[in-house]
Amino acid sequence: MNSVLATNDGGCLLGGSKYDYENTNELERDIYILKLNNQGLLTSTEENNSNLMHEAIVFPNPGTTKFNIRVAAQYPESTVELYNINGELILKNEIIGKSAEIETSFLKTGTYIYKIYNKSGLFETGKWIKN
Repeated sequence: MNSVLATNDGGCLLGGSKYDYENTNELERDIYILKLNNQGLLTSTEENNSNLMHEAIVFPNPGTTKFNIRVAAQYPESTVELYNINGELILKNEIIGKSAEIETSFLKTGTYIYKIYNKSGLFETGKWIKN
């Protein structure tokens, strides 16, 4: 992410680029612009969002007693951390293989931030809502 711009509706625009150092030539980059609403949720004016690529998927979202994670094949042996809205670490679990089920029945209703990473670094972050 290279830039953040506040919008009049209380949301923001996020801009950045992605570059695959191993498999592309020097001038090839993927550029993205994302729009978040005033609740921090991703919005778009496009009808088809299939071009947004994720390295991991967290579902169901919102959820109740658990959520599942599926990570891309190139990220085995990852870790998920879940933070409350105050930035306090609530749980930390290892993801062995390409998927994991995370128990959340002990959590209060609310919004949580997840970070998924492996030894190479962070590759996915987002919000998870518990009903």
